[in-house]
Amino acid sequence: MTAVGSNARHLATLANDDLRLVCEPALGARLVSLVDRASGREWLAQRVPLPQPARSTPAWDAPDATFGAEQAFGWDECLPTIARCEDPLDRSGPLLRDHGDLWGRPARVESGPRGLATVWRVAERFELHRLIRLDGREVAVTYALRSLGPAVPFLWSMHPLLAVDPGGRVELPAAQRVRLSHAAGIALAAGADGMLQWPLATTADDTAFDLSLVRDETAGIALKLALAPAPNRVVVRQPDGAAIAIEWDRALAPAAGLWLDYGGWPDGNRLCQLGIEPATSVDEDLATALDAGRAPHVPAGGEVSWWVRLSVLQSHGMDR
Repeated sequence: MTAVGSNARHLATLANDDLRLVCEPALGARLVSLVDRASGREWLAQRVPLPQPARSTPAWDAPDATFGAEQAFGWDECLPTIARCEDPLDRSGPLLRDHGDLWGRPARVESGPRGLATVWRVAERFELHRLIRLDGREVAVTYALRSLGPAVPFLWSMHPLLAVDPGGRVELPAAQRVRLSHAAGIALAAGADGMLQWPLATTADDTAFDLSLVRDETAGIALKLALAPAPNRVVVRQPDGAAIAIEWDRALAPAAGLWLDYGGWPDGNRLCQLGIEPATSVDEDLATALDAGRAPHVPAGGEVSWWVRLSVLQSHGMDR
């Protein structure tokens, strides 16, 4: 049985016998907790207190707000862009903001018999609807992006930051190759096409480096990798064998990003977290994707829908 509710802190909760999911509507309907109730394990990276004073939460909704260390926790949605860029629908107007229009801005969240429903409305251009249901140990998510006027080009990336212990693994097909988008604290020898072999890449000094191994913050590295085409399924496994598996609608989102941060970002506030990020494109910004013909569109007055499934797997091998 699935239970829904809210509390005085305005957190919306969705729970069944296996999982508990918590959403914070005021922070762009950020999912701030995903707990395996059998083990008590928290799967989402938690907010880390920073040594310097943090900006007030209302400042997060500013047009020029940047997604940084104080925002790097939980699960957000990036839309209609990931990186800051010019607005293809208004090239002389303000830039589209970093990580898109949704994070850090209050959203309408309703808890009911269907599950946890969220609606974001942006500038009378579009609405994004997200419905989350719990089915046993599975988190089932459906999305619908609706145009409120002309056709809308967009990029979307799911942006969950996971808490994984050192010694864990990211599991991809053995023959998978990944594109190197960003590296800090390590020099990797990518090919002329920017690709690395998975899981064993090579450093500039010809040393093997295991990309799949989760490290701690003393490693001092951060890597952003892109998968295109992405595999059917990505599994992140803890050292004790517990795992979370992510599958998604590759008809709309044929790519994925991997964010591996083991103390390499940001300078002065080093974090340890991992992101598995289904995405519509390997492009980071909407303007580039649109110019390259890699940005999907919502037809004028129309709708585009897609889905994601996360399965929280216990250590005795439920995924085998």
